[in-house]
Amino acid sequence: MKNGELENLKTGLESMLSYKGKSFNYKLLKNIDLIEEELKIFTQLRKQPHPDYINFENGRTILCMKHAKKDENGQAIIENGRYDIEDRVGFEIDFADVKSKYQDVIDDMMQTENDMMAFMNKDTDIDWVKIDYNEVPNDISGEDMKKIKFLISE
Repeated sequence: MKNGELENLKTGLESMLSYKGKSFNYKLLKNIDLIEEELKIFTQLRKQPHPDYINFENGRTILCMKHAKKDENGQAIIENGRYDIEDRVGFEIDFADVKSKYQDVIDDMMQTENDMMAFMNKDTDIDWVKIDYNEVPNDISGEDMKKIKFLISE
């Protein structure tokens, strides 16, 4: 199981807490706690952006507005959430200056993104609390049984 799957697994385990059985529920809760601890690492990786990130974004936005096609009121045209750039060459030249000024910000953002992706794609190293087959509630659905199959010991 990859770390990127943990949030969905947590939600799935929480949805099973309505089944009867204190030992079953206790072990679900213990596994939920383990997932939450692992997800704290992800939260730490998703740190606050570089202090100059806002300045970089403002500079980029100003360039987009400057080089975008304009409507009849002189406002930059935005299509599908993106500026419709008219002067692509001029934009690229100006943006190269902004990027060079904020290269440390860009490097920091890329490193954070790489660290987050590496964590999400890594196999989880959680030492799961196993649930004995006899502790699994008789009325558990096949769908829920499939979600926790890896936790069940026979």
